[in-house]
Amino acid sequence: MTFSIIARGPERGLFGVAVSTAVPCVGAMVPHVKASVGAIATRSCSNIRLGIDGPR
Repeated sequence: MTFSIIARGPERGLFGVAVSTAVPCVGAMVPHVKASVGAIATRSCSNIRLGIDGPR
């Protein structure tokens, strides 16, 4: 099971993603963030293209 949280700082509009899971190296696969656009946190065992294609 993967737990994820996405937060946005209202003053500057910055995004952050935090992930916790038993799967190693999810920090390279789960968070997808693009400045001034948004953030997506995919599942650790999902299609990585979902995050790459998401924040445009």
